Amino acid sequence: MPDNERSLRTLARTLKLTQKRFSLILVRCNYTSLREQILQRLRQECTAEFTELVLPSSTTKLYSSILQQVENQPPAALMILGLESVQALDDLLVAANKTRDKFKSDFAFPIILWVYR
Repeated sequence: MPDNERSLRTLARTLKLTQKRFSLILVRCNYTSLREQILQRLRQECTAEFTELVLPSSTTKLYSSILQQVENQPPAALMILGLESVQALDDLLVAANKTRDKFKSDFAFPIILWVYR
């Protein structure tokens, strides 16, 4: 568990330091239950606020999914969950790559992608 504690502190510090500017952060977690524990701790202990976006399995465009979530109220940070359940993950990643410049210009907050190994 010491590695998880160090990772939790690193993630919390990164969230705090990258507020109000675009940053793409990948967090690898092998277990759903561990991810939920980490998120719960972040909600309780992290001084940086964040919003969570759970992608439906039918998601095909990451950029538009994020835009729809944040257009009324940009978050301090955005945690993206559910990539493991996206049916057309390759298509989603290709589309995200094609619009990568728009991410930086349109999203002035860190985006944290939770990925599974």
